[in-house]
Amino acid sequence: MSNDEDYESLYSPSHWSKRLDKDVIVKNHIEFISYYSEEILKVVPANQDINYGNGNKQVYNIIGTDLPSDSPILFVVHGGYWQAPEITNRNMGFLSKTLYNHKIKVVPIDYDQCPDVTIEEVNKEVEVALSTVLDYAITNKSRGVHLLGHSVGANMLACLFNRFINALPTEKQKMIKNVFLVCGIYDLTLLPLTTINEALRLTEATARELSPQFMILSSPSHIKMHVIVVENDAPPFVDQGKNFHGKLEKINIETAYHFIEDEDHFSVLEKLIDNDFVLTRIIMSNVN
Repeated sequence: MSNDEDYESLYSPSHWSKRLDKDVIVKNHIEFISYYSEEILKVVPANQDINYGNGNKQVYNIIGTDLPSDSPILFVVHGGYWQAPEITNRNMGFLSKTLYNHKIKVVPIDYDQCPDVTIEEVNKEVEVALSTVLDYAITNKSRGVHLLGHSVGANMLACLFNRFINALPTEKQKMIKNVFLVCGIYDLTLLPLTTINEALRLTEATARELSPQFMILSSPSHIKMHVIVVENDAPPFVDQGKNFHGKLEKINIETAYHFIEDEDHFSVLEKLIDNDFVLTRIIMSNVN
């Protein structure tokens, strides 16, 4: 392989699973999360596609609208390298399969995608979405809002701690309790060497600027980060998760590092429909 092909494979989590071939794993993942998300909506009351902004994709769902008003909320940001139209707020509802029975509302969001918008603009959308959901949580006297981001969704959540979180009113800051960063990418500097960047249009400079690993981060002391890394992910994702946890430790942000064996970038999310899965238990033990 050429160097460019090396980078292409390195930054493609589908190439590193031991369960399925790279040509089918993403398709299977989309089918899995879509099926279980549709099944959930047959039995769990929900409000869908609530606008937080003007764009068609600036929407979120509230799944579990019949739960007590003070129920904790899991705010979910999906991945897809800022450009996968197949993953939306509509097929992240599968997370309610386990969480609903524990009286946790699931609030997945969607956002506009590259190249229609820039990553900077997506980050702004996530800020607006979170602020909107925090307003909802405060109005309903929720016991807390917990954030979960998968893949680049974890990147987006990490970016919130550059300036946004500490600029929030104290009441909103206090509402945020835990941040679950699942299989995140925190250093974007090599993405310009891949075809992934055709939609992202990152330069060497902007790739570094948008990398949480190189940002000045800060957090209210009560918020706890959980950095989740899986064994069979793309090597940069594994390395970057460990490095990002180390960065958080150095700057005195409370952080826990969770290394999950045998799972891959996609199975770790899919298995959240299982009460006994290790990541489900981690979430349950912290969200209350």
